[in-house]
Amino acid sequence: MDNSKHACMLPKPLCYYNLPPNARCYWRFRSRLQRLMLPCEWHRGSAIYIRSRKSLEMERDRQLRSGHHLVFHPYSPLKFYWSCFVMVANLFASWYMPWQVFYHCPNPADPIILATDFISFCDIIVLFNSGYTEEDNKQVILDPKLIALHYIKGTFIFDLIAALPFQLYQPFNNCEYPTHTLFFPLKALNFYEARRKTESFFEQLDLPYPWSVLIVVAMKLLLFFHWLTYLHYQLPSLFAHFLRKEDTAAWMWLKRCKVGNTSGFFEKYVSNLYFVCGLCIGAGYYSPVNAHVCPEMILNAIMGIGGGIFLTYCFMTLLRLSLYWQYQKHSYESRVQDLEKYISNKRLPKSLHRKIQQFLSYKFSGNYLNEEQILGTINEQIKQDINMHSCKRLVANVPPLRDLPVAVVNAIIFSLKQETLVPGQTIQKFGEPSERMCFISYGTLSVSDEHGRELTHLNDGAYFGDRAILNPGAPAVTTITALEITEIFVLNSQDFQTCIQPYPHLKRRMEETRRNRRRR
Repeated sequence: MDNSKHACMLPKPLCYYNLPPNARCYWRFRSRLQRLMLPCEWHRGSAIYIRSRKSLEMERDRQLRSGHHLVFHPYSPLKFYWSCFVMVANLFASWYMPWQVFYHCPNPADPIILATDFISFCDIIVLFNSGYTEEDNKQVILDPKLIALHYIKGTFIFDLIAALPFQLYQPFNNCEYPTHTLFFPLKALNFYEARRKTESFFEQLDLPYPWSVLIVVAMKLLLFFHWLTYLHYQLPSLFAHFLRKEDTAAWMWLKRCKVGNTSGFFEKYVSNLYFVCGLCIGAGYYSPVNAHVCPEMILNAIMGIGGGIFLTYCFMTLLRLSLYWQYQKHSYESRVQDLEKYISNKRLPKSLHRKIQQFLSYKFSGNYLNEEQILGTINEQIKQDINMHSCKRLVANVPPLRDLPVAVVNAIIFSLKQETLVPGQTIQKFGEPSERMCFISYGTLSVSDEHGRELTHLNDGAYFGDRAILNPGAPAVTTITALEITEIFVLNSQDFQTCIQPYPHLKRRMEETRRNRRRR
């Protein structure tokens, strides 16, 4: 929704959240907070699903008129900033917590962990007050009851368990063998919500798919080995409370893991990490089997199998990524790279380069789709159903076409051709002959007179050129220019004449309707 450099001559409409200059600080703060909870232009979701300034204003108006203006819109700045903050806090906590078990007498009431628990509680409150996008029709739900029901059916229980400070409870008070750290894995129950926040962050950064997959796989690998190292030390610490002094093999297990000895934090961590890496790659321990106890062998077997499965998953993900790189000539990134080379060879100016980038971003939304090839794989009936779904709403808004027979309306819809305009592009010039009618699907067009004075804006659902299809070749009485990326559907005069040819009386009726509308 990037706008071109356009000096608008029309008066700016008032917004619901605008305040008089003498408003108090409380109302100014509330107005600013309210504005941050409404959808914004730069959000990735707005660019994909809302698309135009008019649709954005309609979505803001819908949220304000519904009385849910204090609900976080999923495409609002405040919701995005909060999600980023929670994502960073959870990522830091997932690294910080496993280290605690390696310290001598770790503090159960660690202020950093308690702070992350408090942030998780706040995030639960925010999620109960945050709208969501339906998967079927991509409509944003802002009703608090529906939001609460959707969240409770989803990840609420897991998020609540992950936010509770279970680490304050100590089954045993011997700090040399800490047991309150046993509850740290419960914090990983909010993994799904954390993954969703991470994906949203990567989408907002417009990070290419290969790089986002590489970063996620690298983070998963590091966290997996980090938490396995924690478990390799934590479980012997738990068993230490149940061992007898004469159980030599069991105490040797604790000694190998450096549990309860005077070694430093770094030595304990590296030693256990070394054993974990050996188990995951199948190297195991360089010691006889009878030197180990049954719990140790069970733990090592589980870690070895789990590590092998996880490493196989990572390997297959990277293999799939390599195949994607190998056959990416039809992908969006490849097309963009080819276009960059073309622009460089042609030495095109930056303004034209920016227009091309805006067009590609709007047209494909980061995913290249060969529309002609896709439509070539389906039959004509499905193609007509797609056109009917895309254009019926636009044609139904036009008074001259609204009362036509269904067969004529369907024929007109099937004759429409889609075009995409970039900011600054002129679709119609004053005085030039025009032979087509245009329907605006998304975007904003500026209407100017013969002197260049701006008269009005045309937004989503508007139309122009009904005079041109009734009187082909008649000179245009206005100049129409795109102010943002605009998607239109075009009906040529020749196609229109073919559609109404079996009904000659319809043309006379449409001309009379147009004349009456113009007189009004």
